[in-house]
Amino acid sequence: PYPGAFTTCRTTPLFVWWARPLDDRPDGVPGEVLEVRRGSGIVVAAGSGALLLERVAFGGDVEGRADELALRVGLAAGERLGEAAEAEEVGGQA
Repeated sequence: PYPGAFTTCRTTPLFVWWARPLDDRPDGVPGEVLEVRRGSGIVVAAGSGALLLERVAFGGDVEGRADELALRVGLAAGERLGEAAEAEEVGGQA
């Protein structure tokens, strides 16, 4: 076992070290980036709500604030986390 969770951002592994559920009921598909909140993190749609990703590690980077990562790599609302891995599972189609 291993603490944290992981997904992909574009095709790079994204390790989630700290996140918390939000009361929001967003219009978005699971994994969709809904908002980058400066000073807070990245809001991502989940199965029945939303998560605020607060501390993450992108690829081999050290753990850091999720909003700073988003600014550094140009991650914006509308992108979908986990899409590359999901496409591989269903035969490599995006």
